[in-house]
Amino acid sequence: MLKRILCLLMLCALLLCSAAQAEPRYPAQSGVTTDSAAVLSVKLLEDLRTLDKRLDKAGAPRLHIATVDFLDTADVQDYANALFTRWELADDDVLLLLCVGEERYAIAAGNGARRILPDTVLSKLMAGYLHEAFLGQQYDAAVSAFATGYVSEVCKACGVTVKVEDLFRSTSSGIFGNWAGSQKNTGASGDGESFLTREDKNSGFSLLKVILIVALLMLIFGAFRTGKKLRRPAGEDAPPPPPEAAPKPAQAEKPRYPVYFKPREKKPTPQYFKPRNPK
Repeated sequence: MLKRILCLLMLCALLLCSAAQAEPRYPAQSGVTTDSAAVLSVKLLEDLRTLDKRLDKAGAPRLHIATVDFLDTADVQDYANALFTRWELADDDVLLLLCVGEERYAIAAGNGARRILPDTVLSKLMAGYLHEAFLGQQYDAAVSAFATGYVSEVCKACGVTVKVEDLFRSTSSGIFGNWAGSQKNTGASGDGESFLTREDKNSGFSLLKVILIVALLMLIFGAFRTGKKLRRPAGEDAPPPPPEAAPKPAQAEKPRYPVYFKPREKKPTPQYFKPRNPK
């Protein structure tokens, strides 16, 4: 009887553990940035709050950021979508999820925000601004670069101006510093083309340009080699013509077969009877 009770208790414990593992743990929202993994600096959190106020004032899609340690066996995109729903974010909001323990990230956005920033633009933002610094565990640099690129695309799509030149100055990263130097006067103010626009215009023909240049060099090099072979130095006599082919020797007359038997000479027919003399 005691063994049955212990077995039932162990079965109940296993069922409770499996049910607890089936439901991932979600952090509670704490403002525009929820740093539950504690990887972002205080200055960056202040800059993100300032940026959120400026986006809200300009009527642009707001950017929310969440960091977690682990996903509890959940898919990163499903986790981001579930967190977006749990926090009851607006239709024109965007949520960037960073899982530092598993080095994965994803974006969840409302339908209104996706009409302004399609999935292709959001994917390029993550690949171009976030990926390298995030995998290098430079979380301040990754979030700063992504936020600046995000504002650049929002300003271009909505036709508004959001100032970010005075934000994210405390980020000390070679990746973000090199990017910020080339983007100082473009993108964030809404004037000119953004980084993604210039990249799209040039990347489609880069491979074709390389192929054409290589083919042109091969043609020039081949023509040079051919001309070098045909060119004769000044004063040098022309090479003698090739010798004529020697005539073929006449075929000797075929020898006749030797005659081993001579033909028999025809002897006169002997006359055994002489004709009778007439009297």
